[in-house]
Amino acid sequence: MADGINLEKRGIPAVSILTTSFTRSGDAMARRYGFPGYRYAMVQHPLGGVSAEECRQKAEAIIEDVLTILAGQKAAVAPGVS
Repeated sequence: MADGINLEKRGIPAVSILTTSFTRSGDAMARRYGFPGYRYAMVQHPLGGVSAEECRQKAEAIIEDVLTILAGQKAAVAPGVS
């Protein structure tokens, strides 16, 4: 999150990706860094201990959200963003 937010503050488009278990801390970090409502993509938890194929499937499941965020539009996956 911090890297994505810092890049965005510098005008560099970025996408932070969090697993579903870390959305609360991600939202808190965004507020702390002065970016409340920061858009990020969420991937199903966990990522650790999964096969390469499972990881690929999880990445493919969020690619549209990543592209949407990079295009400057709101992604459906970022909770609390209106």
